[in-house]
Amino acid sequence: MKQRMYLIGLTLCVLILLGCVPWFFPTNLTGLWDDQTRHIADGFELIKTFRLPRLMVAGMIGAVLALSGMIYQAMLQNPLAEPFILGVASGAALGVALVIHFGISVGVFSIIGLSSTAIGAFLGALAVSGLIYLLSFRHLEKTLTLLLVGVILNFFISSLIMLLQAIGEPHKVLAMIDWMMGRLTLVESYELWQLAVISGLFLLAIYRLSPHLNLLSLGRVATQTRGLSLKPVISLLFIMVSLVVGYAVSLAGPIGFVGLIVPHIVRITLGNDHRQNWPVVALLGAVLLMSADLVAQTMLYPADLPVGVITSILGAPLFLYLLLSNK
Repeated sequence: MKQRMYLIGLTLCVLILLGCVPWFFPTNLTGLWDDQTRHIADGFELIKTFRLPRLMVAGMIGAVLALSGMIYQAMLQNPLAEPFILGVASGAALGVALVIHFGISVGVFSIIGLSSTAIGAFLGALAVSGLIYLLSFRHLEKTLTLLLVGVILNFFISSLIMLLQAIGEPHKVLAMIDWMMGRLTLVESYELWQLAVISGLFLLAIYRLSPHLNLLSLGRVATQTRGLSLKPVISLLFIMVSLVVGYAVSLAGPIGFVGLIVPHIVRITLGNDHRQNWPVVALLGAVLLMSADLVAQTMLYPADLPVGVITSILGAPLFLYLLLSNK
């Protein structure tokens, strides 16, 4: 009898803890379970709505910026060539600043869903890339000359952007400053899908053109002696890089040195064969920018640092080392 009472009492306690018997407790395990389930659901919703899109944007932008650096280095036979250093990213930034300042609306491109800032960034990047392309055939054979041209372009474009900020309306100036900070938090869902499509097509194109990158890295003289004309390929690559860099800058602002750090590491590790290097460059670029964004979110939490600050802190010393070592 006594054992039966103990068993009944133990059963009642278990039922109370499980929430099957309300009893006189103000809460029960069912409520606790519901709360935990609700918190888990909220957590998944938070990840799906905010964390995962930001991670995807960082990964895709990191991949295309790293690959863009690899392409510039192959085309110009210069290990220090990179969209940020050459002024291509600054040209894209100027295009966005002009769109914001003048309130330009590019309605004809609404059919394909591209925003006016994306078009402005692409045109700005294309203009600077075209200038580099034209000068590279005559005056940019030396590394230092190329870098000086990039520095001059960066200074000139930065001055134009500062001029637009000085004469612009307050709300437009604030929009420019907020965008120039280089954050990954303001990307809309349709922009995420556009970035995915552009990145996918870019990867496919590099897969098909990677043998040509090997030829380009040998130099123009070597290709000409073999009877090969790579000018159409070079033109196509410049346009492609301008498009992806422009779109990346329009979404996240100027982010520097990803295209310098990653190809250099991969080249040291795997060699100069672009056919096997480009997937590793894309993956490492994605990991680098995702890691930099994580550091930007947590370093001074709850403040959210611009991811471009972190990449510059990492890339500037490497750039100085490469310049001084003349590698």
